Amino acid sequence: MAGTLPEDLKPLLWSYHFDALDVRRDRRLVVVQVINYGSWRQWQWLIRKYGRDGLARTMRDVAASE
Repeated sequence: MAGTLPEDLKPLLWSYHFDALDVRRDRRLVVVQVINYGSWRQWQWLIRKYGRDGLARTMRDVAASE
């Protein structure tokens, strides 16, 4: 799962150094940004990449940390 992000996510992560982001390491950031600002197509990428259970787990972790 480690690796680079698709270019179409770049506008959602404009305030970060996009090329330095990693799919695995920056999972919480990517998930939150795509859910908040992404299109349906970008949401579908999240589901394919992390799976429904993985997304649910990530969102629970985010909510618990706030």
